Amino acid sequence: MIRSKDTVFNFGKYRSKNIGEIIEKDLGYICWAILHIPDFIVDNQVVELMRQNPNGLNHSSYLNGRFFFEKDPVKLEEGNRLEVEESIEKNQSKKAILN
Repeated sequence: MIRSKDTVFNFGKYRSKNIGEIIEKDLGYICWAILHIPDFIVDNQVVELMRQNPNGLNHSSYLNGRFFFEKDPVKLEEGNRLEVEESIEKNQSKKAILN
């Protein structure tokens, strides 16, 4: 199933919230779901929301063996962008398998 921004989570700490709301609060959670839940796939509208809000990751990022801490805004911004792009690429790969 491909999820839209209106899809409501039925699990986890954001149970009963839709993907659009979660992106605004904690984009990292959506990135985590894409990267770690095999059947979690989002539509192109969600991908665009992710791209518009890369700084919505409200935590220190760990990506490709490197930490990006909030105290280093330049590295954090780059880490956020990379994490979002990695998640989007994974999402596209999973969508291609469905087709």
